[in-house]
Amino acid sequence: MKILDDEMKQFREKVPELAFHEIMRQARDTLGLMQYRAAEFLNLRIYRLKNLESGIFRQPLPVQEFDRICEFYELPRDVMRDKMDEHLKRYEKSNKVRVLADGSSSVYTMQKDER
Repeated sequence: MKILDDEMKQFREKVPELAFHEIMRQARDTLGLMQYRAAEFLNLRIYRLKNLESGIFRQPLPVQEFDRICEFYELPRDVMRDKMDEHLKRYEKSNKVRVLADGSSSVYTMQKDER
C-alpha cells in the first residue's frame, strides 16, 4: 500500500532522533498494529513487547529477537544496535540494584542532580 509505504518512509527518517523504545512503539503505531498483533508477528510475548516499548529492559536483546524486529519493521540493524547500546548505558547509569534485608533485591532509579 502506497500510503503505508510513505508513512513508514517518513518514520524511518526520524529514527536517528529517537530512543530505542520510542522507535519500537512508533514503528508499531505507524503500521497501525495493536500490541498483541505486533507481538504475534514478532513471535514475542505481549509483556516482552510492552517492556521493549516502555524501555524496561537491561540486557541486550537476543540476536534472533533483534533480527526479527529489524526485519519486520525494516529498520537498519546498525542504527538499532547503536540505539540499544545507548539505552543499556543509560539504564546502567541510572539504575542500581539494592539487596534487601530478607535477601531479595530490587532495582531503583538514581535521581540525577541537574545543577
